[in-house]
Amino acid sequence: MPGLAAKLMKRRVPHVLAIYAGASWGLVEFMAFAVDEFLLSPHWTRVVMVGVLLILPSVLMLAWFHGAPGRDEMARVEKVGIPANLAFAVVVLWALFDGEDLGAATTSVSVETEDGETVERVIPKTEFRKRTAVFPLDLGPGLGDDDAWLAYAVPVALLYDLMPDDFFEPVSFQSFGHRLSGLGFPNLLGVPLALKREVSEELHVEFMATGLIDRTDNRYRVELAVYEVDTGALAGETAREGPDLLELVDQLSVGAKEVLKIPARGGIEDLPARERLTANAAAMEEFGRGFAKIVVEGDLPASLQHVDAATTLDPTFAVAQHLLSSLLLNDNRPREAVAPLQAALDHLYRFPERVRFQVKSDYYFATQQTDKAWGVLGMWVELYPEDLLALRNYVFVQRMRGDGTALREPRVSR
Repeated sequence: MPGLAAKLMKRRVPHVLAIYAGASWGLVEFMAFAVDEFLLSPHWTRVVMVGVLLILPSVLMLAWFHGAPGRDEMARVEKVGIPANLAFAVVVLWALFDGEDLGAATTSVSVETEDGETVERVIPKTEFRKRTAVFPLDLGPGLGDDDAWLAYAVPVALLYDLMPDDFFEPVSFQSFGHRLSGLGFPNLLGVPLALKREVSEELHVEFMATGLIDRTDNRYRVELAVYEVDTGALAGETAREGPDLLELVDQLSVGAKEVLKIPARGGIEDLPARERLTANAAAMEEFGRGFAKIVVEGDLPASLQHVDAATTLDPTFAVAQHLLSSLLLNDNRPREAVAPLQAALDHLYRFPERVRFQVKSDYYFATQQTDKAWGVLGMWVELYPEDLLALRNYVFVQRMRGDGTALREPRVSR
């Protein structure tokens, strides 16, 4: 063994391996940078990592036969071994990544607006969107039943903060709350992690986000954990603490993007959560209470009371105005629903784009502009083809129209 070690040192094998390891790491880092910078398929990073490992035998052969000082002839082992190793590496890479999209992570689509104008957009390919189920937060010991609204309002605020990035594909607990309720969790809280994973598998999502909120004196602490649904492994977690709830949401969204590996790029709105929602803490609380009353308890009168109070405290609270309009429609008061819907439309800039489609289509339907409403819905599903809310609205209107045709496919320009 000492003799072998001496030979390895004489032939400089450890030196070559150290240089190769450093160069390989640099190549992987460069590829990761290129993937983020040019929005390439994230599979390329794994291709490089696997590739540098597969050709390690060739590096060892070169180091062994040519690492020692002096001139060396190419050995028969090298002539056979290196080509064989390279061929093996190609076969393995082909087997591992055949069928994977190794092109750009985005694609161009041509869509038509409600005014008949055709616009070109660049959107993420479906397989690269981070489809994530977002659960309500469990309550810590510092919070009581009267604070339960926080468990629902904070995830909603987080969703509004993350939705401007179309690489993030949210599935809100509003979409699957009935499933949790049917499993014996009527308030959607305290659900075991294994059961959350089972529900997430049914939703065909890649990730699930869950966590806890607590309060000590006037300071909140929010913990957010993101899990991979297929394995149940923890993908990452983040925790923030402070007196300002919406400021914590801003910080949590940064951590969530890092965990989900959402690429940073220009042109993505990144407004503070209070700009999306409201800077009025009392209005935010009324909204949260009203949201919880309708989503969890189905108490329409109580929800109307709280959400109406939220819009009174802050008439520019566009999200609350839109919810108030929907509640009034559910209460069979369509005429009264138009005013808050108009208020939401007047502050459309506060919504992420995908929610703007919802607001605009609701407004067009309320004002009998059905062709424009249909155009907005069509554009919505083309730009966000996995958005459950978009698909449900689209299908609902199709059924009302008696249209049995399938959803339109995006017109893709390569």
